[in-house]
Amino acid sequence: MTQPARIYLAKRANQAGLSLVELMVAVTIGLILMVVILQIFLGSKDSYRSTDNHARLQENGRYITEEMFRDIRMAGYRGCSKTASMNNIAEPVTNTWISFNEAVHGYERADLPPNFGLSAAEVLTGTDVIRVQGAFAPDVRLTGNMGTTNANIQITGNPDSFAADDILLISDCVNADTFRANNVSVSGGIVTITHPNSVNTGVNLSKAYGINAEVMRLSTNIYYIGAGTATDCPANMLCRKVLSGPNLIVEQLIDNVENMQLEYGEDTDGDLAANRFVNAATITNWNNIVSVRLHLLLRSNDINVASSPQPYTFNGATPATPTDRRIRRVFSSTITLRNRTL
Repeated sequence: MTQPARIYLAKRANQAGLSLVELMVAVTIGLILMVVILQIFLGSKDSYRSTDNHARLQENGRYITEEMFRDIRMAGYRGCSKTASMNNIAEPVTNTWISFNEAVHGYERADLPPNFGLSAAEVLTGTDVIRVQGAFAPDVRLTGNMGTTNANIQITGNPDSFAADDILLISDCVNADTFRANNVSVSGGIVTITHPNSVNTGVNLSKAYGINAEVMRLSTNIYYIGAGTATDCPANMLCRKVLSGPNLIVEQLIDNVENMQLEYGEDTDGDLAANRFVNAATITNWNNIVSVRLHLLLRSNDINVASSPQPYTFNGATPATPTDRRIRRVFSSTITLRNRTL
């Protein structure tokens, strides 16, 4: 009789654990892997911070140059003729920016006049201020002749949203008048603008304008770097005060601006070209200014971005080497006042 096959099971060896050597090797390998992963993470983080700060610097520089260049280039625009005689009946208030006779006017921080709408305490020490004035907005034609010099002004449409208290310019290439609007109303598609002597020095313009005249809003923009003393413009923020009706409102443009210096191209012989570039304190007649040289010093938002302290030279001064390891970049350009040179 056949015997059943016997199945022999191998005796399982008992697990006695890891030796000390094996444990130390495993721990060492784990530590090495953690160090490698940490170095990769830190390297990626540093690379991201550096790239992000460089990109932000470039973006801020491009944005602010576009904003300031556009305003400065258009400074002094009075409609279809830069030589039109200007008559100003807008009621003078306590603010010196009500006069639109100057296209640009620069100031050292310490030389800001009283009742200017900006005090020296609001401005970062050692930086400059520039005021730019002109008609920067679209123009609108009259719908008919005024008839008399004190007549209301009527236009078709209101693309720039003219409103009460706005300071407006009316020009026909020969004459130009600055006035404050008292009321802007719409009826049957016709926009009527009143300019009574209750908000002006008089009701009469220099002439009764015809349908060839155009109406524009006059603007005043003041650029400065905040000192941090005012809540509406923090420290190292490049801000712009904009005339809105009878008031100035603050717009925050870009942060991390360390310095702004301006030089002005002065035409001393009447050929509509700059003979010299000087600072604001040197100029006695701002109507001779035909160009502006702008210098801006911007810094990165984060410290310890650069691998070592980065020296820089700004506006011809002695090279500086700050220890915060920020990235800094200087933006400089010369801007021609088109309405003074063309």
